[in-house]
Amino acid sequence: MDFENLKILLVGNDSLKIEELNNALQIIGFHKSRILMAKDQKEAIIFAELNSYKEPFDLIIFNFTDAKFAKIIELKNIKKDRYLTDIPVLVILNKGDDEFFRNSEEFKKSGLMFKSLISSLSNSEEIKKIIYEALK
Repeated sequence: MDFENLKILLVGNDSLKIEELNNALQIIGFHKSRILMAKDQKEAIIFAELNSYKEPFDLIIFNFTDAKFAKIIELKNIKKDRYLTDIPVLVILNKGDDEFFRNSEEFKKSGLMFKSLISSLSNSEEIKKIIYEALK
Protein backbone atom coordinates (compact mmCIF):
# COMPACT_ATOMS: atom_id res chain seq x y z
CA MET A 1 0.00 0.00 0.00
CA ASP A 2 1.30 3.43 -0.94
CA PHE A 3 0.97 5.67 2.11
CA GLU A 4 2.45 8.77 0.45
CA ASN A 5 -0.86 10.02 -0.98
CA LEU A 6 -3.05 9.18 1.99
CA LYS A 7 -4.31 12.03 4.14
CA ILE A 8 -4.29 11.38 7.86
CA LEU A 9 -5.41 13.21 11.00
CA LEU A 10 -3.64 12.52 14.30
CA VAL A 11 -5.53 13.37 17.47
CA GLY A 12 -4.18 13.52 20.99
CA ASN A 13 -3.53 15.99 23.76
CA ASP A 14 0.07 14.92 24.42
CA SER A 15 2.05 16.84 21.80
CA LEU A 16 5.21 14.80 22.34
CA LYS A 17 3.42 11.51 21.72
CA ILE A 18 1.62 12.90 18.68
CA GLU A 19 4.94 14.12 17.29
CA GLU A 20 6.46 10.68 17.95
CA LEU A 21 3.59 9.07 16.03
CA ASN A 22 3.94 11.67 13.27
CA ASN A 23 7.63 10.78 12.88
CA ALA A 24 6.83 7.05 12.73
CA LEU A 25 4.23 7.71 10.00
CA GLN A 26 6.77 9.63 7.94
CA ILE A 27 9.28 6.78 8.29
CA ILE A 28 6.77 4.30 6.84
CA GLY A 29 5.97 6.56 3.90
CA PHE A 30 3.32 9.11 4.83
CA HIS A 31 4.12 12.52 3.36
CA LYS A 32 4.62 15.22 6.01
CA SER A 33 2.28 17.65 4.24
CA ARG A 34 -0.57 15.10 4.34
CA ILE A 35 -0.49 14.59 8.12
CA LEU A 36 -2.55 17.01 10.18
CA MET A 37 -2.70 17.12 13.96
CA ALA A 38 -5.57 17.98 16.30
CA LYS A 39 -5.39 18.32 20.06
CA ASP A 40 -8.82 16.83 20.88
CA GLN A 41 -12.04 15.32 19.57
CA LYS A 42 -13.69 18.73 19.04
CA GLU A 43 -10.80 20.02 16.93
CA ALA A 44 -10.76 16.72 14.98
CA ILE A 45 -14.40 17.18 14.00
CA ILE A 46 -13.71 20.76 12.89
CA PHE A 47 -10.75 19.60 10.74
CA ALA A 48 -12.84 16.76 9.28
CA GLU A 49 -15.61 19.19 8.37
CA LEU A 50 -13.23 21.71 6.80
CA ASN A 51 -11.48 19.01 4.76
CA SER A 52 -14.64 17.15 3.74
CA TYR A 53 -15.38 19.58 0.91
CA LYS A 54 -12.09 19.33 -0.94
CA GLU A 55 -10.31 16.18 0.20
CA PRO A 56 -11.49 14.15 3.19
CA PHE A 57 -9.12 12.27 5.43
CA ASP A 58 -8.33 8.65 4.61
CA LEU A 59 -7.78 7.78 8.28
CA ILE A 60 -8.12 9.40 11.68
CA ILE A 61 -5.94 8.12 14.50
CA PHE A 62 -6.67 8.90 18.13
CA ASN A 63 -3.69 8.33 20.39
CA PHE A 64 -4.88 7.32 23.82
CA THR A 65 -1.76 5.66 25.13
CA ASP A 66 -1.79 8.21 27.94
CA ALA A 67 -5.52 8.73 28.45
CA LYS A 68 -7.95 7.70 31.11
CA PHE A 69 -10.86 5.45 30.11
CA ALA A 70 -13.31 8.33 30.55
CA LYS A 71 -11.68 10.17 27.62
CA ILE A 72 -11.92 7.10 25.42
CA ILE A 73 -15.56 6.53 26.35
CA GLU A 74 -16.34 10.05 25.06
CA LEU A 75 -15.48 8.73 21.58
CA LYS A 76 -18.26 6.16 21.40
CA ASN A 77 -20.54 8.37 19.32
CA ILE A 78 -17.93 10.13 17.18
CA LYS A 79 -18.72 8.05 14.08
CA LYS A 80 -22.25 9.48 14.19
CA ASP A 81 -20.84 12.87 13.19
CA ARG A 82 -21.73 13.32 9.51
CA TYR A 83 -18.18 14.28 8.59
CA LEU A 84 -16.68 11.15 10.14
CA THR A 85 -19.19 8.50 9.08
CA ASP A 86 -17.15 7.23 6.14
CA ILE A 87 -13.65 7.76 7.53
CA PRO A 88 -11.93 4.88 9.34
CA VAL A 89 -11.19 5.87 12.94
CA LEU A 90 -8.39 4.05 14.73
CA VAL A 91 -7.88 4.34 18.49
CA ILE A 92 -4.39 3.40 19.68
CA LEU A 93 -4.14 2.28 23.29
CA ASN A 94 -1.58 0.80 25.64
CA LYS A 95 -1.04 -2.93 25.58
CA GLY A 96 -4.05 -4.72 26.99
CA ASP A 97 -6.34 -1.68 27.20
CA ASP A 98 -8.02 -2.52 23.90
CA GLU A 99 -9.52 -5.77 25.20
CA PHE A 100 -12.18 -3.95 27.23
CA PHE A 101 -13.31 -1.91 24.21
CA ARG A 102 -13.16 -4.74 21.67
CA ASN A 103 -15.29 -6.92 23.98
CA SER A 104 -17.83 -4.23 24.86
CA GLU A 105 -21.08 -4.58 22.92
CA GLU A 106 -21.55 -0.82 23.04
CA PHE A 107 -18.16 -0.19 21.45
CA LYS A 108 -18.53 -2.99 18.90
CA LYS A 109 -21.38 -0.93 17.46
CA SER A 110 -19.39 2.32 17.54
CA GLY A 111 -17.53 1.71 14.27
CA LEU A 112 -14.19 2.46 15.94
CA MET A 113 -11.15 0.21 15.63
CA PHE A 114 -9.17 -0.36 18.83
CA LYS A 115 -5.55 -1.48 18.68
CA SER A 116 -2.97 -1.84 21.41
CA LEU A 117 0.66 -1.02 20.94
CA ILE A 118 3.00 -3.76 21.99
CA SER A 119 6.03 -1.48 22.10
CA SER A 120 5.89 2.29 21.50
CA LEU A 121 4.65 4.99 19.15
CA SER A 122 8.10 5.23 17.61
CA ASN A 123 8.03 1.59 16.42
CA SER A 124 7.30 2.33 12.76
CA GLU A 125 6.90 -1.34 11.77
CA GLU A 126 4.23 -1.88 14.42
CA ILE A 127 2.46 1.34 13.38
CA LYS A 128 2.59 0.21 9.74
CA LYS A 129 0.94 -3.12 10.61
CA ILE A 130 -1.81 -1.40 12.61
CA ILE A 131 -2.52 1.03 9.77
CA TYR A 132 -2.69 -1.77 7.19
CA GLU A 133 -5.30 -3.48 9.36
CA ALA A 134 -7.26 -0.25 9.78
CA LEU A 135 -7.40 0.48 6.06
CA LYS A 136 -8.45 -3.01 4.93
